[in-house]
Amino acid sequence: MMEHNPISGIIYEWNILLLLGCFAVGIYYQRKQQAIKMELTQKQKGSFYTGLALFAIAMGTPVYSIGHYLFSVHMVIQSIIYLAVPPLLLYGLPKRKLGEVLNRVGVLQSSIRFLTKPVIAVLLFNGIFSFYHVPFIFDYLMTNSFFMGLSTFVLFVLALIMWWPVVSPAEFKGTMKPLYKIAYICVMGILLTPACALIIFSKDLLYTSYMQAPQLFGIGPLDDQQAGGAFMKFIQEIIYGTVIGFIFFAWSKDQKNDELENKLEEYEEQYLNNLREL
Repeated sequence: MMEHNPISGIIYEWNILLLLGCFAVGIYYQRKQQAIKMELTQKQKGSFYTGLALFAIAMGTPVYSIGHYLFSVHMVIQSIIYLAVPPLLLYGLPKRKLGEVLNRVGVLQSSIRFLTKPVIAVLLFNGIFSFYHVPFIFDYLMTNSFFMGLSTFVLFVLALIMWWPVVSPAEFKGTMKPLYKIAYICVMGILLTPACALIIFSKDLLYTSYMQAPQLFGIGPLDDQQAGGAFMKFIQEIIYGTVIGFIFFAWSKDQKNDELENKLEEYEEQYLNNLREL
């Protein structure tokens, strides 16, 4: 008798509603920027659409279902939707327009100001994310689609909050300086490390949800679990390192521009002084 291959069923599992929702958000974003003439660069537009596409692929395609069989795929999905998608979406938002909206809704603005304070923002996400990976909590969520969806939504919102101080999608006073942003990202990486290390170096299977799951592609449960922790840490390092690189080079460029402006002011002042002497 031919052995049943779960992949044959998974390839048909598409979340059409979520994909249509992502498509609708993309259309709304495009039409809104045309209607109110949002001041967006091509980089911002590309960033927003890339984030939206990654979210759709991770959550709306058969990749999401494979994550119920392979813990490593589940961790890759989480790396995408919590570490890659939020900064891409936030960077693509119009600062001036978003700032105007938040100014009109005082309660919303004050709430965001409080939640996006660096210490609160970074502890909220990483604390709940570590709590989510406690074995008995994780196993319960994996057996309850409603609470799994709710936890995903909550963590995604907290990920947006965590990334807010770095990307700063609205023009608020007190925005962190570049060097502080780099230090903040380093703290983000440090706080995520314990959860990844526990998964990578565990000698036992932590999650019963994956003990009885079919072994896809010949990967054993323990190897799959350790690979999941390693994938998340590796992806996290790439994303955080890339963002730090962008911040550093943008800061260096601003520094050079400031130096150039100072020199031009000095030359202008010297030129005017020479004219006065004549």
